[in-house]
Amino acid sequence: MKAVKNTYSNKKRPIRHARVRRAYSSPVLIPHATPKVKFLFAIGALGFAIMLSASLNYKSYMQLQSEKNETKLLEEQVREKVDQNLELQEEILYLKTDKETIEREARRYGLAPKN
Repeated sequence: MKAVKNTYSNKKRPIRHARVRRAYSSPVLIPHATPKVKFLFAIGALGFAIMLSASLNYKSYMQLQSEKNETKLLEEQVREKVDQNLELQEEILYLKTDKETIEREARRYGLAPKN
């Protein structure tokens, strides 16, 4: 029981402060930036940001132009194929219905007399 009484005492313990390590180096004197230096730094940072943005945007722009050119080429090919398809459908219709077209094609392949 005595151990329990000593464990929960109201006595205040001394506070231990953490040790602060200090660097033992010679102080470096940094001159304060003048307005001219601040201005030049701001211009340099702005120029860097613009160049970075331009280089990234240029690549995207070139990809976009490439995609546009490819799209135009494919659209032209689609138009050509649609025109060919219409011509073939028209020829099929004439071959099914028009006697003159049938006779012409038969003569072409040598299946009909030439008179």
